[in-house]
Amino acid sequence: MGLSTWLLCGSLGSGKTTLLKHFLALPEGRDTAVVVNEVGEVGIDAHLLHDVARNAPVTLIGNGCVCCSVRGSLGEAVERVLRTRHERGLPPARRLVIELSGLARPGEVIRELSSWDGIIAGFTVVATADCALQAASPAPYLAEPEPAAMAHVVAFTKPEGRDAAFREMMRARIHAVNPLARTIWEDTLPARAARAFSSAPAISPSVPRLACHDGAPAHPAIRVMKAEWPEGMSWSAIQAWLDATAAFLGSRLLRIKGFVAVAECDEPILVEAVGTVFSTPRRMATDRSLPLGLVLIAADISAHDLATADFGTTTPRPEITATWSG
Repeated sequence: MGLSTWLLCGSLGSGKTTLLKHFLALPEGRDTAVVVNEVGEVGIDAHLLHDVARNAPVTLIGNGCVCCSVRGSLGEAVERVLRTRHERGLPPARRLVIELSGLARPGEVIRELSSWDGIIAGFTVVATADCALQAASPAPYLAEPEPAAMAHVVAFTKPEGRDAAFREMMRARIHAVNPLARTIWEDTLPARAARAFSSAPAISPSVPRLACHDGAPAHPAIRVMKAEWPEGMSWSAIQAWLDATAAFLGSRLLRIKGFVAVAECDEPILVEAVGTVFSTPRRMATDRSLPLGLVLIAADISAHDLATADFGTTTPRPEITATWSG
């Protein structure tokens, strides 16, 4: 049985370590192994987490961004933290949390994790959304949006003193860059931490029925689109387009999720990706009335430019529409 894994990401100073520290102090945090990526060699965050982790090991990847040297340093750090738990006579970890530095891009880390067959049971991306940063920003959209755009879960940090109107404004701004994410706004830090890290990572079949607007303007850099194919399209054609799109967009591709109907079977197929890493497609045999189409979240490209991009292939293309308009 592999480790359930969480990637904790967010901008510098957005409260990632504070959120994780409160989770490690909870009873359900006892069986958690932690790897911290910091810029610099001092490892302040690792020391803060070790202070509340009841002598459980916290491993540091210092002096740089893990996504720049992921193939070596990350694997070594995970092996080290698991080995240290065993040497100290602690029970085996059932959960792994990797806290990325505010400079790291989750995509490369996710690609590396996806190759660890038998070690990682599944992963969830948790992003912190700094309410203080948003309140200070004059822009009418989410500041530093990429972590939230890639996330399965967005946890609000520093929400103290914010009213219900501010909460709804934050939810609308997050929804404008990632309508797929679950948002967490509990009244206390321990409650937010428990919700962020306690549920088992899994592919959820839930996909929102997208509206064209949700109270926040379109983000100028992050675009939410929908791709739809005509009935009777083959799975091989859809898969070829997904592969070509991932290769064309590269790091600009942030998330894909949705259902497609294919000629080879009666049931809709669930497709999900974080970055360019795709989960195994699933046949949804229990529900044939699911909304069809893929939600696609990407940076720095419009729906028109993606629809007309030259992939260098004759792959059948879906209809691509923008689901948000400024």
